[in-house]
Amino acid sequence: MQNRYLIDTNIIIYSINGGLELPEASYYMSQVSYNEIFSYKKMSEEEALSIKKVLDQIEILDTNNTIAHNTTQIQKKYKLSTADSTICATAHTYSLTLITNDKALHQVTEIETELFYFA
Repeated sequence: MQNRYLIDTNIIIYSINGGLELPEASYYMSQVSYNEIFSYKKMSEEEALSIKKVLDQIEILDTNNTIAHNTTQIQKKYKLSTADSTICATAHTYSLTLITNDKALHQVTEIETELFYFA
């Protein structure tokens, strides 16, 4: 079975200058991450177009009632922001491994996480 990953916002933001090449797998992104990326104030129009090309290959997952419920539980337990809790809840709801460099998200035991290193 192919690996299934949820990509955190920071992975996309950090990849703006370094490029992002993902190994073959199934990739997803939370609607929250998508919104965070395109609200990044320091992003140029050229960078936005480059990121859009990458994101066109990634399925964006909308929030639903289950994610909303899981967000609340994660937020209470770990004292994370609503955005981070929603991203974790999305990974939990869809049984996806979260790729993130945010150390705070690696403490969430309900999900599997992986660090991502840029070359």
